[in-house]
Amino acid sequence: MKNYFIMYRRGQFHPSVMTNNQCGVMGVPEYYYSLKLVFDGDLKLDKDDFIIDHQVLDDIIQGLKLSSSCEDMQRKICEALTPFLVEERGLPLLGIRVEIHAGDRDAPGWMEYISLKDPAYAAVLGVT
Repeated sequence: MKNYFIMYRRGQFHPSVMTNNQCGVMGVPEYYYSLKLVFDGDLKLDKDDFIIDHQVLDDIIQGLKLSSSCEDMQRKICEALTPFLVEERGLPLLGIRVEIHAGDRDAPGWMEYISLKDPAYAAVLGVT
């Protein structure tokens, strides 16, 4: 049997610059994000018996200069979180899923970006 830890985090951020490719309308004031991170279940917990403090993930996202399309912002979030978790923290990250909603968490449309260490982990992230 294979074991996994699945971590979720939600939050919001404000674009650093208003651009004309923000869902076709310039000036979307805020975006809502959801993260789903999959870790190997045999990972070593930190000194407080946690994988990582959720707030650290939000702090990283808040520190990014995000603007442009949802697709571009999702890629930038993955490109910031992945090396931090894997290289700096030494965590066995198997996959990450970033979902962004423009302006309203209940918006009728949204984007997801999925990054996998190996396609075999696709089902754990809900990708078929």
